[in-house]
Amino acid sequence: GEHSRFGKPSGRWVYRDEQGAVLFYMYRFEQEGKKKSYAPLSYGNYGAGCLHWKWKGIPAPRPLYHLDQLATKPLAKVVICEGEKAADAAQCLLPDWVAVTPPNGAQSPDKANWSPLKGRDVMIWPDNDKAGAAFADRVKALVEGVGVKSVALLVVPFAFGLDGDGLKPVAGDGFAEKWDAADAEAEGWQPMHLKQLIQKVECVRVIAPAATVKGKGRKRQIKGSTFGHNFKVKESGVWFHPPSEDPQDAPKPIWICDRLMVSARTRDTHGESHGRLLEFVDSDGVPHQWAMPMEMLAGDGLEVRKRLMSQGLSVAQSRKSRDLLGMYIQTQQPKDKALCVDRIGWHGGAFVLPDKVLGQKEGDRVLLQAPRREDPVFSQKGSLAEWRQQIAALCLGNSRLLFAVSLGFAASVLKPLMEESGGFNIRGASSTGKSTALRVACSVWGGANRMQRWRATGNGLEGVASMHNDTLLCLDELGQVEPREAGEIAYMLANGAGKQRSRRDGSSAAVKEWRLLFLSAGEVGLAEQMRQGGKRVMAGQAVRMVDIPADAGRGLGLFEDLNGHRSGGHLSKALSAATQKAYGTAGEAFINGLLPLGDLVPVVEGLQADFLKGLLPDEADGQVHRVAGRFALVAAAGELATRFNITGWPTGEASKGVKSCFNDWLKERGGHGAQEEKEALKQVRHFIEVHGESRFSPWVQDERYRNTSNRAGFRKHLEGGGVEYYILRESFKRDVCDGLDWRFVVEVLKKHEWLVLDSKGGATRPERLPEGGRQRCYRLKIPELVELRAVS
Repeated sequence: GEHSRFGKPSGRWVYRDEQGAVLFYMYRFEQEGKKKSYAPLSYGNYGAGCLHWKWKGIPAPRPLYHLDQLATKPLAKVVICEGEKAADAAQCLLPDWVAVTPPNGAQSPDKANWSPLKGRDVMIWPDNDKAGAAFADRVKALVEGVGVKSVALLVVPFAFGLDGDGLKPVAGDGFAEKWDAADAEAEGWQPMHLKQLIQKVECVRVIAPAATVKGKGRKRQIKGSTFGHNFKVKESGVWFHPPSEDPQDAPKPIWICDRLMVSARTRDTHGESHGRLLEFVDSDGVPHQWAMPMEMLAGDGLEVRKRLMSQGLSVAQSRKSRDLLGMYIQTQQPKDKALCVDRIGWHGGAFVLPDKVLGQKEGDRVLLQAPRREDPVFSQKGSLAEWRQQIAALCLGNSRLLFAVSLGFAASVLKPLMEESGGFNIRGASSTGKSTALRVACSVWGGANRMQRWRATGNGLEGVASMHNDTLLCLDELGQVEPREAGEIAYMLANGAGKQRSRRDGSSAAVKEWRLLFLSAGEVGLAEQMRQGGKRVMAGQAVRMVDIPADAGRGLGLFEDLNGHRSGGHLSKALSAATQKAYGTAGEAFINGLLPLGDLVPVVEGLQADFLKGLLPDEADGQVHRVAGRFALVAAAGELATRFNITGWPTGEASKGVKSCFNDWLKERGGHGAQEEKEALKQVRHFIEVHGESRFSPWVQDERYRNTSNRAGFRKHLEGGGVEYYILRESFKRDVCDGLDWRFVVEVLKKHEWLVLDSKGGATRPERLPEGGRQRCYRLKIPELVELRAVS
């Protein structure tokens, strides 16, 4: 089409997606006496209320030219040119390759999506001028940021001419300015010529762009050198020395930043997520180490500079110096390599923490790589002996505190034993010591900053959970979570994975994963919180997060033994003060005690078996056994910490405290039967208690009787006392069993003899009702004035 400003185009190129569908058109316009102009034409809804064509580009990140050919040639090498015309020519000269270019050529390579080049061998063929050299510099950084297999730069220090089937050097100062693939094709070059050129120049590493200096009234080219050789690291910092052939006329070196060492190349276990290990010492003499993902250099490098400056590195603020910082990091090729992981916890036989790796073998360096600084949930203060004397010693004789500390250790043995995640909630009235128990549990791994709050969305807690992988997560104030989300969040935390999401391009984003145990506190339990949002607690949720009553039954709230303090309040204050002075050392000591992991599993399993011995009858429901197993894991971890001389507790003290918590949970649960049966009986009884008068017509109807609206059945008072309910079949299925499988409810009612069966044992009986004649219905006889029986 014709452009209202530029007129008729002189060229047009089609940008397509991987399947070959048209994304947009790029037009070139050449006006007499003016520079070439380019304009994209795209199809979309641009405020006119309908889809239409408009001279407008598509939003970044923009697709590469020849994206469809990249999809059809997954193993082909790639040549990157500066513009569509050059890319078309390069495609003819390198038919086995794929020639690409970013939209708008050298104007905005940062806005292109370079990720399709991941894992490819790439060669950059820029225009033969300063703009082309700058284009090559930026593109090199961008493609390395997405993880290309290799990158090379085609820079020819002198000119070649055609000689029959071959090439020969010719006199002169090199190729003409702006010489590119299109010029080579116009001069008659063939694929064999370009192949010879690549072999002669040996494009196997990045070469610095050619610089030009004035001399004898004309310009001449200076052969470039490797970028990395132009950077010098001194005590005063990192300096860039611009290339120069004449030492007398050399440009002044450019200061980039404080002394910064690129000490290792990093990558993940899949050979992806490449990066660099950066190390420096700040002005206070504190050493810093950061495994920087290379993808952070794909843009303008702002996040890299922010991260380094926040840690104390001084960085020059000129635009050129900022660009050189990214170039410096990119061009350094240290010999050392390191394996990077994206979360703390167990990785192989090593345990990764934000600032150190425990159990790391020599020669197998492992680091934590994170784009942003994590919250300080792992920190240390004081010594292990101080923690043992000031905190662990005050836990003796207090089952909830013994449980909380043991739980802090237990999360780190989940992976070695292949155990699932799960949680506990200390439930009780205000000012009973619940938050104190959480602070004590937090002290195993860190200080006050480790305490998290339920007042968050499920999405927000995904990141929090990932930060606590293989350790304990503490969440205070369960009552503050949105009631409608409470059950889903409990499921999410216990299942160890967040939601599946899509990237902007439609592909699946990586799902956050974790293994952990979490300890919650609140005045309500999960079931009560969910009911406030109109949700029904499912048995699976009740198993994943179990309630432990805060009141230990001694009249002291959560406490049972004051250990020399005047009251529970004084003991709570003493523990809270101690958790601000000594923390974080016990968790690290526990991991060191677990290493090596060789004989850990049979030891822990033996401790679990000792805990479970005689704890439950054989007929106990599987759900109860599952929860008992998690309590047993907590007890085993507490006993291991005792063996490692971390807690200073007598042998068996941890198990005793954990068993007390388990028995109190079982008592409040109502026995060791199936939770689903208990909930079914509760729901049936609740329905009749709420609707007994309003939805059940009296069996004997006198002059005072009025028709029952929305009738569910009839109620009949028995001569010997008690009431029977005759429930219509559809009302039973839809209303009484709302949200439950009615077949399951029938079996539960049979089992507990609440249902009067017919002569053949059927659930419904043929009854002659006061209204409606003879029909089959459910006949219930529910015990009156009696507590709901424990399902056992």
